[in-house]
Amino acid sequence: MKLRLIKTTGLILSVLILISIIVACGSEKTDSDPQKNAELSETTNIVNSEESPVIDYFEGLPENDYGDYEFRFLVRNMERWLTDIAVFEVNGEIINDAVYERTLNISEKYGLVFKLIKSSNDNYETDGMNSILAGDDAYDVIAAHPRAAAVYGNAKLCLDWNSDIPCLSLDQDWWDQDCKANLSINHKLYTMTGDISWCSMGAANAMLFNKALFDKYSLKAPYQDVLDSKWTFDKFEELVKNCSADLNGDGIMDYQNDQLGYVTHKWVGPVQSLYVAGERVMTKDENDMPVLSLYNEISQNVFDWFFGILDSEYAWCQIDGNSWEDGFTNVFMEGRSLFIDLNMSDISKMREMDDDFGIIPWPKKDESSEYCTNVDACTNLFIIPITNTDTERTGIVLETMCRIGSDKIIPAYYELVLQTKYTRDQESVDMLDIIKKSRVFDIGYYNAELGGQFANQFADFAANKNRDLASWYNKNESKVLANMDKITANYMD
Repeated sequence: MKLRLIKTTGLILSVLILISIIVACGSEKTDSDPQKNAELSETTNIVNSEESPVIDYFEGLPENDYGDYEFRFLVRNMERWLTDIAVFEVNGEIINDAVYERTLNISEKYGLVFKLIKSSNDNYETDGMNSILAGDDAYDVIAAHPRAAAVYGNAKLCLDWNSDIPCLSLDQDWWDQDCKANLSINHKLYTMTGDISWCSMGAANAMLFNKALFDKYSLKAPYQDVLDSKWTFDKFEELVKNCSADLNGDGIMDYQNDQLGYVTHKWVGPVQSLYVAGERVMTKDENDMPVLSLYNEISQNVFDWFFGILDSEYAWCQIDGNSWEDGFTNVFMEGRSLFIDLNMSDISKMREMDDDFGIIPWPKKDESSEYCTNVDACTNLFIIPITNTDTERTGIVLETMCRIGSDKIIPAYYELVLQTKYTRDQESVDMLDIIKKSRVFDIGYYNAELGGQFANQFADFAANKNRDLASWYNKNESKVLANMDKITANYMD
């Protein structure tokens, strides 16, 4: 059932989705356990238990009909990047069908056909640059790897979301306010995200804890500590050290055989540790210009604290492969780690884990600090090429996508995350809310051309035994500062 630009009624849409669900329920993949199906219904009720404000998706926007115009997105060629933007068939999957409904609603309202143009690969992609440089109006919007999006901006190939695109309500919560504040240079905002993208939620870092091990050690789940602002570095470290065990009795603690307090990947914990201390690679001055802020007393202290844990016998950091590949995740799934941190999108790996687990944010530096959650670069950021010939149409489409995303798709993503083997409680919903609200975007991390050697910050240290942060910083500071001057000059006119 292909999505075409027809005036389908809401009744027909409901029937189509109902049919897809019935078909999916009859497939071999569906769990036939009545108790589990009842639990899934309970999860849906939990996610939707609180009254949400009604969003008029089209309020205040022009009543235009674009006559079957093909609205073109350039997107990396991987299913999750593509389904982040538009879907043309229902299949009974939660996110797929929520995005399908958004695609259909916007298509019918404005007389549009969404067209996804697949780039040449699924990673760091800049396929659109040649056509923009040639002056071709080939794409309305580019959904890019965050570091690729910065390359477009640094080359002055993007329009400014703050001034060039009408019909956007960038101050609304459905647009990410931290992204808006921190990814601009000289008040020029060339890339943006928000609830338009469920992948931006999936790329947020979260921490999981093994409930069976908490029970084994007669520990109380940390949910209430999170809510009471008592979920801190000190609390985390205490639990990590007290809940490790030499399971095979050989006197050597290792991740292959023993029980650890904490496992991570070099692109998760080491990167995240800087942000939960309230620090960033770069901040902004009063003129909205980037200021190098990576190295100070706080960042040195959190570096010493985190790598003190990582270098102990109680923890293990995977330094090779990608963060979504097997390795550190297997240790947790086998019930041999009290804590793991990973991208939200990777929680689906844990669905067949025997032990129950809970979802919480990373601990914060102290009780007076704020929870902060890094959004990994494994997401989409949106840029609008300077060759775009109808900025009003583009603004209308992006604004509507974001409004519907806030109302329908992000709640659907919550439901997807909670559809693990066990995790279906109100506490988990509260934790997801905290994680969503605490997301941070660091221009020094996302804009690798700007951040230079410091763009990878603490991840570089995970792969070697050099723990001299001051020496590393001093060695690279002048080079990064010179590079910053060169890059920011492109934002001055």
